Amino acid sequence: MKILFPLMLVLGFSLQVSGQIPYLNKRYERNTVLHNASLAMDSTSYYIGSIINTNVRLYHYTKIDFLGNITDTLDLNFNDTITRIENCKECLQVHKGRLYNMYTNFPKRTASDSATIVLSKIQLDLKDTIETKVFALNGYQAVTVEASRIDSDSTFLISGLAARLVGANLQFKYDLLLAKFDTSFNLIWVTTLPNNTPNNVPFGPIGGNIVLDKYGGVLVSGSPFVEPFPKMGFAARFNAKTGASYWYKEFKGDHGVGGMYCANRDDGTYQFIQNWYTDSISSSIRFNIGVMDTMGNILSQKLVGENNRYQFCLGLITTLDGGYYAAGTGKYGDRYGFGFKFSSQQDSLWQGYYWHDDPWEFSWIATFQQKPDSNFVHFGSHFDHWNVPNGSKFYSWLLETDNHGCDTSGCNLGSEDLQEIKGVEFSIYPNPSRGTFQIKFEDQQGQGYYNLEIWDMLGRKVYEDAYWIEDRRMEVSTNLPQGVYNVILSKDGYLLGSEKLVLE
Repeated sequence: MKILFPLMLVLGFSLQVSGQIPYLNKRYERNTVLHNASLAMDSTSYYIGSIINTNVRLYHYTKIDFLGNITDTLDLNFNDTITRIENCKECLQVHKGRLYNMYTNFPKRTASDSATIVLSKIQLDLKDTIETKVFALNGYQAVTVEASRIDSDSTFLISGLAARLVGANLQFKYDLLLAKFDTSFNLIWVTTLPNNTPNNVPFGPIGGNIVLDKYGGVLVSGSPFVEPFPKMGFAARFNAKTGASYWYKEFKGDHGVGGMYCANRDDGTYQFIQNWYTDSISSSIRFNIGVMDTMGNILSQKLVGENNRYQFCLGLITTLDGGYYAAGTGKYGDRYGFGFKFSSQQDSLWQGYYWHDDPWEFSWIATFQQKPDSNFVHFGSHFDHWNVPNGSKFYSWLLETDNHGCDTSGCNLGSEDLQEIKGVEFSIYPNPSRGTFQIKFEDQQGQGYYNLEIWDMLGRKVYEDAYWIEDRRMEVSTNLPQGVYNVILSKDGYLLGSEKLVLE
């Protein structure tokens, strides 16, 4: 199960307890790196669209049932193009018994040549495509797509960028792209919007998130890729019927904002999350969460997340219980997936650290959604390089957790319980250790007995003892064999925190 901690403490380990059933955590051998992929679902299956890095002219669809079994596949070959998904996690949609997909093609095989957007409709059994149309825009060298949203029974929206060549050096300048189509791929309207930088500053805004509100508006957010550093997040609002622009605003942060995602709060405001750089060398990211009105004014905001972590969220969704969930990939030694849930009052409920197998291996979350049963499903890639007899391999990775971040059934804690838990920060020294180590607390602890457990990577509790603590440290001595363990600390039945321990 996943152990839950509020205030952004870790829950990065799997505990197999009798009577608990693991959720889906499965990998599929594709010999590919799926940093970017699209995910959709219906009542019985997941649908995944991805490129294969070993063949950039191949687009691969996979249908997987809720037990993790692949039931259908479809490979589309593009002999004269390079196919790119970019970061289009929202570009695959199930609608009225059809699978709709949008992705970017580079017809001349290089990223610097003109790009077009491919709109396609596929049968749900993945037998073949039903309809395909290529979208280009006069006056622009290239267009790419990074988000889509079905907005009615007969229309949908896409967002991304429209690139034009500017200046004596003919460098690319990006304008924000928002377009509306009917489900036969006829264009209804298209809007492009430049950002606030002059033409001698390259790049510009890329729409990566589309939100529909109750007031006839469309909110697009994302990251204007502006050079030099710092990067900025942005949000822009448009008229849903005509595409007319209402406003465009950029958000800079202390050292830059690496992307911004929004969700509808259904009360005339938007929830947002920003990847917030905390240093000038962009080596650490926390999350800035807050509320914005329909004019782009920030009403409240709050910086959350662990210090000295490089974690990059890839989206934000409203959960079925009225909260908000963001997921993505972090780096702390090696890549890991994470999920982060918070309430409408901006209170952090829990954060989970996820991986397929060993915590020291590469586990990357590219996209995620919530299922009708409230569980979260995540898709990405896993790089197996830990004791692999036949060499390292890349896999596709599908992970399911429940609404509390648990990867096994029966370990749920209610939000009332979570609000009562008082988390503490501690470190282990030395780490790696030969069996004897100290636990050092960031702050002085109240005196009393603290319970310490050590679990191995197979989910077995291998050590437990109670320690009297009245200052900032405690000493532990074990005779455990070499390996990687999770050290869990609790007091009076409440879980306080965890840390990895390496014994050598």
